[in-house]
Amino acid sequence: MWILLEQLLPGIIVGAVITGAVLAAAARFPSVHRWAGAVALGVGYVGGHAMAIGRWPSFPPKEATHWLLYFAVAALIMGLLDVVRPDTRRWRRLSVRAVFSGVFLCVLLQPKWRYAWSLSEGLLWIGGLLAIMLFVSSCFETIAQPSGSRPALPLILAILSAGTSVALMVSGSMLLGQLALIFGTTTVVAWLVACWIPSLSLRGGAGPIVIVVLAGLWLSGYFYAELPPVSALMLAVSPLLALVPSDNTPLLRRWASCLPAGLVIVAVAAAVGIAIHASPPLDQ
Repeated sequence: MWILLEQLLPGIIVGAVITGAVLAAAARFPSVHRWAGAVALGVGYVGGHAMAIGRWPSFPPKEATHWLLYFAVAALIMGLLDVVRPDTRRWRRLSVRAVFSGVFLCVLLQPKWRYAWSLSEGLLWIGGLLAIMLFVSSCFETIAQPSGSRPALPLILAILSAGTSVALMVSGSMLLGQLALIFGTTTVVAWLVACWIPSLSLRGGAGPIVIVVLAGLWLSGYFYAELPPVSALMLAVSPLLALVPSDNTPLLRRWASCLPAGLVIVAVAAAVGIAIHASPPLDQ
């Protein structure tokens, strides 16, 4: 247990400290509040990722998983541009997101292109994954909008990250599980600060970082570890449950966000249970 904690804690602590430090510094400058949450989330994850592996990965990284660090930086830049210079044309914004996501998928899954997929098979995989990724991204962006009938985005991210971490660890990848914990910790820190200073929420610019990190972890777990496909799919679609309307139910009106959050917890727990059931026995 202590060996496990010694392995997990440095990256988690560094990610949490960096996130908290960025938000604490930004709290003094109201003009940056609308995008400070996204910066804190992205920089915190990047710092925690680098600490988890004990170095800054080379470029291009030798392991596909470490592309997550570089694409998190790119996603942060794209999210900031959306906030600073928002594009009012929805089709153009979606086109940019689609191209970015497509490049991300092709780079992350480059070993599959080289050694496993034919051209037609690879195009089918990338096309299907891109559609799912854009759909999940739109769910996260909707959750991020303020509403009394939906749980807060950091809460959903914390639930997803915790479940993803356990599922990945029992599926044979401690590193991926550690990265999920780092991301979850940064979201919890951002959530706590936003409870104190609401203007420092994750509404502005965090969407690209969120989808890159979580989608990258799920895909890496499935293609490069032993994460069951059903678990990966359930984790990916669980944010949709956070959008289930509940404010029209009289008994739940006061606690309108409890039902969607509960549904997300159930779906994530089921995904974790499937991963645990599919994992090999500890005595093997």
